[in-house]
Amino acid sequence: MDAKEMSKPAFHFPHLTFQVKWMLLGLGWMLISLLAACAGAPSTPGILSLSKDQSLSKDVKHPELVEGTELVEGSSKDARHPELVEGPELVEGLSEDLSSATPAPDSLASSLTATPEGILSLSKDQEHSEPAKEATPLPSATAAPGDQATPEPTALQSQPVFTRTPLAPGLWQLLPVAPSLSDAARQVYLQGQALGRDAHRFSKVGDCQNITTYFLSHFEDPSLYRLGEYTSLQETIDWYRGSFERESLAVKGGMNVAAVMSPLRADPKACQKGESPIACEYRTYNPSLAIISMEEAWAGDAAKYDKYLRQVIEFTLSQGITPVLATKADNLEGDHQINEIIAQLAWEYDLPLWNFWAAVQPLNQHGLTEDGFHLTHGSNFFFDVPLGYRTGWTLRNLTALQTLDSLRRALNPLDQ
Repeated sequence: MDAKEMSKPAFHFPHLTFQVKWMLLGLGWMLISLLAACAGAPSTPGILSLSKDQSLSKDVKHPELVEGTELVEGSSKDARHPELVEGPELVEGLSEDLSSATPAPDSLASSLTATPEGILSLSKDQEHSEPAKEATPLPSATAAPGDQATPEPTALQSQPVFTRTPLAPGLWQLLPVAPSLSDAARQVYLQGQALGRDAHRFSKVGDCQNITTYFLSHFEDPSLYRLGEYTSLQETIDWYRGSFERESLAVKGGMNVAAVMSPLRADPKACQKGESPIACEYRTYNPSLAIISMEEAWAGDAAKYDKYLRQVIEFTLSQGITPVLATKADNLEGDHQINEIIAQLAWEYDLPLWNFWAAVQPLNQHGLTEDGFHLTHGSNFFFDVPLGYRTGWTLRNLTALQTLDSLRRALNPLDQ
């Protein structure tokens, strides 16, 4: 071989065409690329890449991973699980690809129990090694000792809230004679006890049908009354002893709902200047209950009777004294409008109602004299006589005592 031939390249093929040379060169580059892929070159950090056995065809299971869309840790807008992107952050420990999540074993599924709120929780034997701390309930708001206002000795700072709907007309006639005690009335009584009201005293507020000549006073002397079948009432007589014969400063013949609130009608010897009869009675006797029995309308005006009786009630409540309203036996107004007002107010304020009108209905002339106003009398404190011999005053004293007995038992159950 001469020197000219030795200087030629080792891969010189003069007989090959130009196209064949370029084909061989392309095959060489493909071989180099294949060897590099088999070596497993790492992908760019933070970008999900296809595995070695996946091709770039359009029918792959996750088309969102191809065609130029890159998933950067679950933030692609094309993700099949949009709830995992563009919203709340993934809860720690959840897989980025929920389609590959392994179902919970049956043992764990059976340990899940539904709470009342509909949230699944672990049963006791499946709790974590560090059990969650139970939430400590928030304490209810209480006023600091220094913030509690001391109640005034003669008045309450809050008035009751009136929300009851009115009684149907005429329904008051079916109400019982002796009342039961409502929660509202009990609360007034308890407030009065906090103010120092005497649980063994009651006052009378009213007109001539409340004077001691005929009303209650004989219960102070055992020789002047006979209880007959009502012997259990003796406990109430003993409880309120002294109140029966008291001459109330808020009782007088002709007293009405307006006059009892007027200082002009107060006893100047017993009452302070500018003090009304009812305020004077409550201040000087300090009762826990007050029987309010007003038979006379104010100048025949029922609307004004409602107005002034309401003032009497609210003043009594403000003093921590439980009002006991009483219906009247007569019907001088002709349509029972006064009794309707009395019963409505007792219902509205949720107060005890002594329905005296219902008690006298069985009596001859309903226990009234010929004038249709005054009560019949005779054996006024003898309760062992037959019904035919009982009078208006007999039933007034008996049912008033029964009313006091019912309230005393409800207010002082531990003293029975």
